[in-house]
Amino acid sequence: MGRRWPYAIALLCALAGCRAEPVPAALIHVWRTDAPAYRDRHLEIREDWLVFGTGGYGSELYPVVDVDSEPAEGAARRYTIHYRADDGARLELRVVLTPGKPDSLRIDHTDEIWLADPASANPKKGA
Repeated sequence: MGRRWPYAIALLCALAGCRAEPVPAALIHVWRTDAPAYRDRHLEIREDWLVFGTGGYGSELYPVVDVDSEPAEGAARRYTIHYRADDGARLELRVVLTPGKPDSLRIDHTDEIWLADPASANPKKGA
């Protein structure tokens, strides 16, 4: 019986959605850009959710499964946020966070710079 506990704990973690690495606090913001194509869009990163603002009052929410990180150029870090789509597919969003005043975020393979919205210093937890 004692040897089954590790398996039971692993199963409970898998069912409860345990993550190897939580979303870092530096990423937890509503991010906006001045780029004309995305002026009415936003990207919100929460502890457990990834929210894509699709314009107007529209948004799409996806549960975060896991986060990986690695060093990027200089003091920046590259984060891969793994999330689950409505159909169960596991997708990922790769971003580069550059510390500064203010911090800036760039989605991999794009040129737009996203900044944390100061009006959303404490985003809501959960959906």
